[in-house]
Amino acid sequence: MGRPLNKKYFGNRNIGTTGTADDKIGGEGVASITNATVGAIQINNTYKTFPTLNVDVPTIPGGVTALTAVTWEIATIAIFSAGTGYTNSQTGAAVTSVTGLYAQASVVPVLTVNTNGSGNVSAVNITGSSRGEFTSIDGTGITTWGVVGAGGTNAQITVTFRIKRIAITEKGSGYTALPSLSWSAVNGGTMPSAQTPSLTVDTGAVGSATNQENAILMTARLTGGTAVTVDIIKQVSTNRFKVTDGTRTGIVKLKSSVATAAGEGSVRLVDSDTNTYFATKITSRKATITRGTGTQFATGAQVKWNMTAASANDSLLIDNA
Repeated sequence: MGRPLNKKYFGNRNIGTTGTADDKIGGEGVASITNATVGAIQINNTYKTFPTLNVDVPTIPGGVTALTAVTWEIATIAIFSAGTGYTNSQTGAAVTSVTGLYAQASVVPVLTVNTNGSGNVSAVNITGSSRGEFTSIDGTGITTWGVVGAGGTNAQITVTFRIKRIAITEKGSGYTALPSLSWSAVNGGTMPSAQTPSLTVDTGAVGSATNQENAILMTARLTGGTAVTVDIIKQVSTNRFKVTDGTRTGIVKLKSSVATAAGEGSVRLVDSDTNTYFATKITSRKATITRGTGTQFATGAQVKWNMTAASANDSLLIDNA
């Protein structure tokens, strides 16, 4: 065959994030998630736990799903049950007993209790600028505030939280596009929305975990499976490749259209007008192509390809991530 493809085009120089399980694949991890809408998540006797922000699974077989940690802060506090037996006309007294709320609070705000002439709690206020940092709740329900008098009942509250920040605890690997995000549960109030993920960027530092070179993308079907995105392990000839779909490993032959049958693989290219072609042979510099929707190049032509941008009537962009 012609000059074979460099192994970098299959992500084979990439180092994953979780040992060797996701080494040698293309794609990226999730670098960050910004939050445009803070929402208003309620925590009270009905809604006792924070929701979890989940990241969709990666496309490339062997990729690792990114994980997040959401830090919340108090937005508002309302009386859920006023209680009885509190000191009459008590104002600005520090909360002296709290259960169930601060199981994993890294920063706890100072709260004060105001009571009315009947010994009920009339308000719970935040003193100072800190609204706390909460990464989870222990699920035991809402809290006891202050100390009640003889024969009294504990006051309870509804706390509305907003997002303070979103951290990536595992960036993951194998993402070919921005992943979708979802919340594990909907608590009372308004769920946060408009979170925006961004992907990591290859540093070019070969041998480092920050080296995430793009790999050629292929759709293929292996015996017993379906047509899915696969990870190319190596090139066998100009039109045959050893691939894995994450469960099965085998050799597929390039098809001049979308792969549908077992043993078929398809690699798409696009021209400067974003019209498509399929590779029937690939060497280190050129691809033999069949027209899809494109007209700049004829079926059977050998055309230069790259992984950055197509040039009108000169080169094609090969699908990669």
